Amino acid sequence: LQRMAANNPGGFLDERIAVTTAALAPVEACVTDVGVKDAITLAKTQIKDDFRKALAEKMRKIHAAVVAAFGDPSPELTECFPEGRTVFGACRDEELDNKLGKLVTCITPKQAQVGAPAVTSATSLKNLWSALYLAQDVAMGARTSSAAQRDADKATLQRELFRNVLFLA
Repeated sequence: LQRMAANNPGGFLDERIAVTTAALAPVEACVTDVGVKDAITLAKTQIKDDFRKALAEKMRKIHAAVVAAFGDPSPELTECFPEGRTVFGACRDEELDNKLGKLVTCITPKQAQVGAPAVTSATSLKNLWSALYLAQDVAMGARTSSAAQRDADKATLQRELFRNVLFLA
């Protein structure tokens, strides 16, 4: 494009320069946009991963509250933690929301026995995870849609560059 602009005697290439410039601008903007969205996605993923790392200790405290209230083993403990507490760290991200939701549903009616802090903690963890997971999902979706637009813009630019070669030939 720069060579065409530099070697344009009498404006012979003005039309091709204008078309190529118009095709190049969205590609440049989209590449920057995808880069920014990649960075945002990485940050959201890091926040989500940090949450998962801290989750084991928080689940230990909730589990301890249920054990203190009902004993181990007990039907109430099995109801609240049917797969144990390690499942919260081992399950896939897609499953964690459901597992936390089950815990909240089972522990909430037992608030008088386990204490409000355990129920509040379980509810807060579930709500925070839902928000973090959704934020990452939205960021990944935005990146994907930008990448698709970038690919379409890139194809347009490639077509115009090929037309430039044909025109110059």
